[in-house]
Amino acid sequence: MLLPLKRLSLATLCLVFLVLLGMTQPKAVAEDIMVQSQPESPSPQTETEIPAPAETPPPLPNGAPAQMETKAVAVLQALDKVTGRVHVLNVVVDQPAQFASLTLQVRSCRKSSPEDSPESAAFLEIQDTNPKGEKSTVFSGWMFASSPAVSAMEHPMFDVWVVDCRN
Repeated sequence: MLLPLKRLSLATLCLVFLVLLGMTQPKAVAEDIMVQSQPESPSPQTETEIPAPAETPPPLPNGAPAQMETKAVAVLQALDKVTGRVHVLNVVVDQPAQFASLTLQVRSCRKSSPEDSPESAAFLEIQDTNPKGEKSTVFSGWMFASSPAVSAMEHPMFDVWVVDCRN
């Protein structure tokens, strides 16, 4: 069954592309497409609930290198879309860092061993504070340095992506 292209999100197109390249399982992609294609109902709550910090980040998704070393610092880059400036951020794991109105929290940062293909992955929780002081979660999940578009943060003024993990 073919889905109409105008209803496909960027994430869905990336997943379909990965299936065609044989980098992920079709069943998992079909489940993701089904979840993403369902319309979201507006939340009756006026306040945005901020989830409690996770004790441990979830395991890395399938396809990540099996042996990854845990590192203490995540090297991130942040783009301010208004000024066009890119900022390098060294964020220590489990210590919040501030970039403009964003609060960045790295829960885990892992790097593949030297004999594997180069890969760095970080589990990030990013919150945005609006002018009224209310916080909302704009991203929570794994980001990979080699493919930042697969799990990208969607924000109108900022982009954040993983560059490396180090001690």
